[in-house]
Amino acid sequence: MSLKKNRSHLRLAAQAPSKPRVFIGLPVYNGARFLEKAVASLLSQSYRDFTLLISDNASNDATQRICERFAGRDRRVKYVRQERNIGAPANWNYVANVAEGDYFKWATANDECAPEMIERCVEALDANPEAVLCQGRTCLVDEDSDARELYSKDLALLDGRPSERLRHLSIRLALNNGQSGLIRLAELRKTGLDRPYPDGDIPLMAELALLGKFIVLPEVMLYRRMGPSTFACLLAKEQFGAFYGDQAADVSGRHRLRQHLEIAHAAIRLPQGFREKLASLDVALRRLVWDRSNWIQELRPGAGAR
Repeated sequence: MSLKKNRSHLRLAAQAPSKPRVFIGLPVYNGARFLEKAVASLLSQSYRDFTLLISDNASNDATQRICERFAGRDRRVKYVRQERNIGAPANWNYVANVAEGDYFKWATANDECAPEMIERCVEALDANPEAVLCQGRTCLVDEDSDARELYSKDLALLDGRPSERLRHLSIRLALNNGQSGLIRLAELRKTGLDRPYPDGDIPLMAELALLGKFIVLPEVMLYRRMGPSTFACLLAKEQFGAFYGDQAADVSGRHRLRQHLEIAHAAIRLPQGFREKLASLDVALRRLVWDRSNWIQELRPGAGAR
């Protein structure tokens, strides 16, 4: 290539738009009730350089129409419709598996984010390379009355030792608001993502805690709606199949032991020295023993029937 052509090639490459550093994945199933507000809160972010992928899990309400309207208005919005209901965990994992960039955020069709959420979290993670996750504080919003309450138990994990972070997560994790924070994508790729059973997000958060620190910023950044239609553990029995889709038959019970074993396996795979692996495994096994009455009950014949 001549010097003149080479310079021209470099100039064009420099002008080519780079891929956004932030990728937002929004899995949704029949989320029309709050979807417009949720997406609007993301498109109103002060940090503008992101891709938003909405994965519609074969909804049968107005979700598709709403998503297509947003995609037609804003080039940052991409819309995919699954051919069938693949289940919520698989849909959550789909958007993570196709993500690109430095940072990833799961969003939901129910919750809203403060306008500065992404900008502040990017700044925090850029400044703290040992952290894998950053979130703000959470405000709980009643889905019917719109009553609001500041949540006091968002989980910061700042200890330098993976075993200590896992111990604190095991003791203190209540509402998993951190999964809606901003996550370092390279570290998320090292996890098994969301598992296809109730509380399948717990092994994911344990893996992330073993890989790095969790930062909680002092400002409210997430407005999380709570109620029977927006909180998985409050689903009515007849809604269980719709939530898990194709995976429903495999998650009707007997998942607690599997959860414990997956956390123990994560401790063994920890990219640390032998002593820290052993300390992390000790935390995982103590958690298994502490919860033994529950997982033993699930192993009894007939206990898995829902």
